[in-house]
Amino acid sequence: LLHKDVQFIKQFNTFFVIFFRKSIFIKEGTIKHTKKFMNNVFISYRRDDSAGYAGRLADALEQMFGPGKIFRDVEDIPPGDDFVKAIENNLQNASVVLVVIGKSWLTAQDADGLLRLNDPKDFVRLEIETALKDKLQVVPVLVNNAVMPKPEELPESIAAIAYRQALEISDIRWDDDIKRLHKVLLTSISG
Repeated sequence: LLHKDVQFIKQFNTFFVIFFRKSIFIKEGTIKHTKKFMNNVFISYRRDDSAGYAGRLADALEQMFGPGKIFRDVEDIPPGDDFVKAIENNLQNASVVLVVIGKSWLTAQDADGLLRLNDPKDFVRLEIETALKDKLQVVPVLVNNAVMPKPEELPESIAAIAYRQALEISDIRWDDDIKRLHKVLLTSISG
């Protein structure tokens, strides 16, 4: 390649990275950020309820959106990092939060036999509260034949997710369901 070709490629790659980090407005050679563009899809899930589905979902979406765009705690928080701060930072960078709900998501209990969602310090609850408070797009993703919880079954602070249109993902229709979710995410991040 000629030197000018290499320079063009470097400039294009810089523009491409900036475009995918933020939506941009170009005027007279200046770049101004106009609004948050998708730099993360945050996957919220219970490990004992839907870890396998969450992992498979993260892998499929990463193939579609590229590396570094999908956040799932197990793979994306290095050992030794502050778990709470990592969750908070990644929620701040998210455009969309996928709440993966399996059959025992609502009824999961702690060591004392209390419902985990009723604990104000439950990470899943905190993730959803933060997403709703920050007015992020929250998409319930139903797996393993789970059903949407009713508002009265949820703590008041997250009851609003019961009114969100859910997307069901099944093993039998996996590829088609992932394509549907991909379209939803593209609509959410471009609007």
